Amino acid sequence: MGDMSKHAVDTSEMKSTSNDDGMDQDRSFVVDRWPDMDALAGLLDEPIKSAGSLPPLNPLRAFEATARHLSVSNAAVELFVTPGAVSRQVRALESHLGTLLFLRGSGKLELTPEGHRFWCDIHSAFAIISHGTARIRDAHASQALNILVSRCFLRQWLLPRLSCFEDAHPDILLKFTVARPSSHFVEDFDLAIKVGNGIWEGARAEELLPIVYTPICSPAYINAHGGAIDSSDLVNHRLICSHRDSHEWSRFLEHVGSPPPARFMEFSGDSLAAFDAAMAGVGIALGRQCLIETELSRGALITPISATMDSKRSYYLLWNRDRRRRAAAFKFSAWLGDQVQMRSGHRSRVGQSTPASAP
Repeated sequence: MGDMSKHAVDTSEMKSTSNDDGMDQDRSFVVDRWPDMDALAGLLDEPIKSAGSLPPLNPLRAFEATARHLSVSNAAVELFVTPGAVSRQVRALESHLGTLLFLRGSGKLELTPEGHRFWCDIHSAFAIISHGTARIRDAHASQALNILVSRCFLRQWLLPRLSCFEDAHPDILLKFTVARPSSHFVEDFDLAIKVGNGIWEGARAEELLPIVYTPICSPAYINAHGGAIDSSDLVNHRLICSHRDSHEWSRFLEHVGSPPPARFMEFSGDSLAAFDAAMAGVGIALGRQCLIETELSRGALITPISATMDSKRSYYLLWNRDRRRRAAAFKFSAWLGDQVQMRSGHRSRVGQSTPASAP
């Protein structure tokens, strides 16, 4: 948490108008100190001594919004009240605390040092309250399913099949968060689909699809290079890969007994760029068989050689151990298992557990 010691908030684009309190001025505001999050976590364990030690909520909300915007007018718009009401709430908070939070004068609105520190503290508190409220609402939205998935798997495997699930379960709202493959499984998701060896802390993993690599290219590319190649010809072609799979090409070439090629193209930051380059006829990419079924069946891609290589990894469906398992999650899991067996021919254990039998 120590890396949160310095943040900046720029509100220079916000416009405001003056009022009779003189609490409006266009400014940018730099917050150079967040409260220590570890210290804050410790404070959460301490009991509140008395209700009287807390300021009233409405003045706190008025102050937090005014300090964030450095504008009474913009705070009033956000809170759906009049600027005069915001000014009165801020003055009530100052009276409760026994100190000034803003410097007023010359049409400018500035935070005092005490106001600056107080805003940093309560802004973090409001953020925690907002996050906690969202989690409670999500937990009670029993037909909403939060799923973490990589862009590559979502686009190439899941989306072409998803209408079948929606037709069968129109009452279930699927909420996807697209993340990099290296991102961690976090507590805010019911399910995740990730690549690995089946071991994730805090999650129960069920194998979905094994990853087997095979060379792929466009028909136009192979026709432009004589119409047929074998594994020994790979050295004469441009090989394409994403940064995350660059080592897999080395393993594959060793697997088929081919020397490294003279031309190589690598893409970073976009896991689908190598796939798109192969589709465009740039060269030969190394594709994951389970993700290219649609393109192979349409003839948009072909496999120029028949050799394949097992990656020793698979796509897994991860269940969050800390979340109550809902019926919607089991329905989605069962549908995934059916799709794997029906479309890929792979016998998956996904979807075989039931709410009663699941740990």
